[in-house]
Amino acid sequence: FGSRLALAAQPKLSHDTPHPLVGELSSMVKHGVLIAREIKPGGRGQERCFKTTIHRNNGHEFDLPLLDSDEALVTFDLVTRDTYTPWGKSDEISFAACAVCKRCWQRARFVHGRLGFENGTDIEEFRCLCGHCELRLEFRFESNTVLDVLDWVPGLGVVVRVGAAVMSHAVEADEAAEDHWEKAANDLVPAALQKRRLLAKDGALTKVAELLPGSNIIAALLHASAGNIEEAARALDLLHNWQDIGSPDGALAKLAETFPGTDVVAFGLQLRAGSFARALRAVTPEAKVTIRVACAGVVFDVSHGRASTCLDIKVSGLQIGPTRRSVAGALVDFLEDLLGSDGCTVAPLQA
Repeated sequence: FGSRLALAAQPKLSHDTPHPLVGELSSMVKHGVLIAREIKPGGRGQERCFKTTIHRNNGHEFDLPLLDSDEALVTFDLVTRDTYTPWGKSDEISFAACAVCKRCWQRARFVHGRLGFENGTDIEEFRCLCGHCELRLEFRFESNTVLDVLDWVPGLGVVVRVGAAVMSHAVEADEAAEDHWEKAANDLVPAALQKRRLLAKDGALTKVAELLPGSNIIAALLHASAGNIEEAARALDLLHNWQDIGSPDGALAKLAETFPGTDVVAFGLQLRAGSFARALRAVTPEAKVTIRVACAGVVFDVSHGRASTCLDIKVSGLQIGPTRRSVAGALVDFLEDLLGSDGCTVAPLQA
């Protein structure tokens, strides 16, 4: 069982092709669904479903769980890219699902995705050699609905989603209702900002509150009530907070990391300061980031006894995720391409 990639390129415009704006609303890939079903007599097998949108916009995500039963295990890698810049890659949703039999440990990998103006459904089936595991994987790629378009209208999207949730509850469509409630909450506060935890002990809004007389006292009380004694003392020291405003963990850096556009400034400044970890913090709201390298080579010269010299370091096939794919996300794309196509050689080091 090998990998298969179904990717569709944007067609050239003609009299039969809709205007780009119409295509954006009607035919561009915006939603992805991955369904894993166990095939068992009497329909006793498990079924699991994962739904995502292109606005998840996290770039690469690795080893996400989908189905775990006595006989089978299904995990997947996910790519969601919503391009904000003319030099970025095309909009993309892609699944790389790995199916494993827990009896004979045979595995197969199936990769399906869509780019730009293309939708559709792909079906894969997995049968292990021992016969204990049979799976059906369904990959769906869909465009926006009318409700999805209305989500972009401030205020109106929330009202419509709440109404749709109430109607879904009335007809006992609980799964659809939960989906509407979730999207209404995301319309009020985008998921990326929710994950940023702006009011956490080191969050952007907390840092700003600690700069202002009066609000710093409220911040100190909140820190103390949460048991964060060190942060409470920090909030009361206004002079130190203003001196620290431009530091890598100061209020300015935290605010810059929060918003698309300014995050690229924070990304560049942190890289220039030599802090790769803080630079990653600027392009992802997640607590953990995975860095994968397909191939790495190191050449040492050990001909001088105890002293050794690193002559060459070359890496290729870099993938970083999850990241927030805004302006800074496009720079991460460029970095991945730089190291993924021809590799990158690092200057020699003396050890």
